[in-house]
Amino acid sequence: MLGCCGIEQRDGPEIGYWLGVPFWGQGYATEAARALVDHAFGDLDCDTLQAGARVSNPASRRVLEKCGFQWAGVGLYRIRALASSAPCDRFRLDRGLWASLKSWGKVGAANGK
Repeated sequence: MLGCCGIEQRDGPEIGYWLGVPFWGQGYATEAARALVDHAFGDLDCDTLQAGARVSNPASRRVLEKCGFQWAGVGLYRIRALASSAPCDRFRLDRGLWASLKSWGKVGAANGK
């Protein structure tokens, strides 16, 4: 198993992903996040999506930015895997921006764009 990803209903739909260390830097997280976004907007008819990345994890932040997410602030969030709270950058993506980016070829399924 490389990792996992999913969509959870919190204060609206939120994507999340985790990837094992041996697989970092190979594009898998970006591919998984893009698939989640496409599924949420294309199949689940979501209007907006949220996501978060620990402040200490710039690679995860970059994954979200490559998928079109825009920074929305910072908050302190409980992280079950750590059994504690940590500061997280919060991100948001709406259907209109996603559709615009898709039409311009700025985001796409694992094509490196």
